[in-house]
Amino acid sequence: MSSDDDPGDQPLSQNIVVMGMPINVENNGSWGILTSGEGDVFLNVDPETNLPMSSAEINVSGNGDPDKVCRIYTEDGALDLPQDDCGGGGIGVVSGKLYANAYCVSGNLGPGIAAAGEISLGILSAIGNQGPGVPSIFGSITIEPVNDESASPDPELFPYIKVEENQVPGLLAGSGSNFAAERDADPDEDTPPQNITIKGNI
Repeated sequence: MSSDDDPGDQPLSQNIVVMGMPINVENNGSWGILTSGEGDVFLNVDPETNLPMSSAEINVSGNGDPDKVCRIYTEDGALDLPQDDCGGGGIGVVSGKLYANAYCVSGNLGPGIAAAGEISLGILSAIGNQGPGVPSIFGSITIEPVNDESASPDPELFPYIKVEENQVPGLLAGSGSNFAAERDADPDEDTPPQNITIKGNI
């Protein structure tokens, strides 16, 4: 960007990065974790290499409860009630990609994980969400657990890939979801194949 450019004209990449630490994101009124602008989400994954950081578990559960009063930030920075339902779920990435390892999304009142772009996962447990377990609207899904035993939890305690009891498809690559994803509108651009690739036990 040249010195004459107005930085206000450039969209900011708003990434969420959680590196190598256990966290609990539970019982929130809307999404547990959400990027609503341009940006990607890295959970226990190095943003530079896209490789897993550790086996520290990230738990995202019970989010999207409509009985909780949901508020959003307005353009002037005030908190206000939204005109429409906030919606919600576990992890939402409106216009970017998701890279995650060693996490559990369960019992969310909406999708467990929903992303506009590519979803790249390591150790995964997506159970009992009231929506798709893992939908990618415009991208593909790749699930490839870490093979290094020193970086992986005991499979008896945390199975590598567990997608169970979600109310609609467990893994979904395509637009069969009500998640409000965004992408650049280019009628001349061909939509790439949307694949689901799993390398490991499921």
